[in-house]
Amino acid sequence: PAPGSAPQAAPLPAATPSPQGVTASLPPAVPAPSPTDTAVAETEPTPKPKQPHIDRSGQYLMHAVALAGLFTIDKSLNDSINQHGFLGAQPGNVSSILQLGEGFTDFALMEAVHLTTDNPTTLAATSDAAKAVLNAGINVQLLKTLFGRGNPNIGADQGNFRGPTLTSGHDSFPSGHTATAFAMATALGHYYPKKKPLFYTLAGVVGLSTLAAHIHWASDVYAGALLGIWSGEQTVDKKPNLLFFKF
Repeated sequence: PAPGSAPQAAPLPAATPSPQGVTASLPPAVPAPSPTDTAVAETEPTPKPKQPHIDRSGQYLMHAVALAGLFTIDKSLNDSINQHGFLGAQPGNVSSILQLGEGFTDFALMEAVHLTTDNPTTLAATSDAAKAVLNAGINVQLLKTLFGRGNPNIGADQGNFRGPTLTSGHDSFPSGHTATAFAMATALGHYYPKKKPLFYTLAGVVGLSTLAAHIHWASDVYAGALLGIWSGEQTVDKKPNLLFFKF
């Protein structure tokens, strides 16, 4: 400052903005989930992964070709069985074996075991086996009525398909004994895989016994086996059967 002049006051520092004046760039607050939202989230079922699609067109074609081939030899094979018997078996000797393919017998047997056990695997196996027998029985009766095929022992109309009919003697296709036996074998084999060969062997014996008893054609037995296996698989997989019955 010049001599004799009053000293000038030093400039004051610039005012610092107070923290209250500063607007912070913060993310918006996320509200905490309410108890209701949490309960809903816990109760919502976890979606099951989709099963991969399996192309079975080749299997279907193979079975269709096999069935068509059996149709062509049904009568000649039946004539041969009438003349020479079937593996030494006679019609009167297979009645007890055929009981293994009776729907009422198999259903009652599975229900009896189900009511007398507390083993979880046995409970599930007998329950599904009884349902498979019931499904196979319903499915096979529908197809028998739909196709109306003449039995091997009815005379002139044997082997012919009359279409939908309730006429006695025209309920040959497919074999109900075979379908029932294979449905039960499939369901039981699902829970006891090591015994699956035994179950299917017994089911096969039932099917062959219907040939020895002259009550079915070979193609009836083959179709019955396919229907029984399918009914059993649909039952254990909890999928609808032919009539869309889901137990």
